[in-house]
Amino acid sequence: MKRKCPECEMIIEFEKVILPEEFIVKDEKVICNVELLRCPACGTEFEDMNSENDPYDQAYKEYDRRKSI
Repeated sequence: MKRKCPECEMIIEFEKVILPEEFIVKDEKVICNVELLRCPACGTEFEDMNSENDPYDQAYKEYDRRKSI
């Protein structure tokens, strides 16, 4: 589905990319893979607001897994 890029304003099909992102959960670094959209025209990356994957939820689940909670 084509959408308008918030940066360059082109109407274009975005690429889905998965990149590691660092979160701090209770003073501990947690790195999770985050799904982003990238505009192939200008390279701007941003969160897909329609995604069902919540990166903060992933970070807290990883923290719980580490602490055996």
